[in-house]
Amino acid sequence: MSQRTRKGSATAQRATNTVATSAAPSAPSSASVGDTQPRPHSAPPEDRICRIEAAMRSFFQAQQTREERQEREAQLQNQRWRSIEHQFQQLQTLVGTGRKARAAYVAMDKLEIQRHYVMYYEMSYGLNIEMHKQTEIAKRLNVICAQINVSAHEHEIA
Repeated sequence: MSQRTRKGSATAQRATNTVATSAAPSAPSSASVGDTQPRPHSAPPEDRICRIEAAMRSFFQAQQTREERQEREAQLQNQRWRSIEHQFQQLQTLVGTGRKARAAYVAMDKLEIQRHYVMYYEMSYGLNIEMHKQTEIAKRLNVICAQINVSAHEHEIA
């Protein structure tokens, strides 16, 4: 139980006790049980009614104060809730925007990597063809050189 609730309960209890003590019929004195005479310290009925009325007004005022405080707290909580909702929506928007931007960046990066792959593939294919051409040229040159050496050697012998 919160401190405010305890204070409110204590105020209500005092008001109830005041009403109960002022509205309770006075007990006969122990000196004479059969006496119908009012006690000398007993308040007149108008006085009791005034005290009861004051206690009820005090109780109603305390109740109204509690209700106003609860209403203010409810408004404050509602305002806080709306603020949290707004912040959450902003975060969702940022996260969604961030995801979209990241997805666009990844897509661009992917296209760039694919372009590089195609470029390297074409270069390696071209290099492979050139190497095969050079190998074929070297083989033919070796055959020609061998034929020239054999012809030159035959001319020397002859």
